[in-house]
Amino acid sequence: MNKSNKETNLIKKLLADQLDKKERKKLYYSNLIEKQMRKQWKENKNIPVENEIGNKIWDKIENQCIKVHKRIVPLELWYIAASVALVLIVGG
Repeated sequence: MNKSNKETNLIKKLLADQLDKKERKKLYYSNLIEKQMRKQWKENKNIPVENEIGNKIWDKIENQCIKVHKRIVPLELWYIAASVALVLIVGG
């Protein structure tokens, strides 16, 4: 297996969350990811990015953030309700 294939397989394993400690350490101390990103940017620099694609990506990011926020608020309200109930029980 040549160096290019090893690097490609290492990145694939990273994205699939299948790296062991040794491989993670090797990848951490190398500039492999940055090198591959720069290579892709150079290859695609003349291809215009459609605004619609960018908007879809941004919408997905916003939706994920909103989902997290919606989960946090009910949990905080539950803590408040439990605290009030505890005060009423202890004080009553």
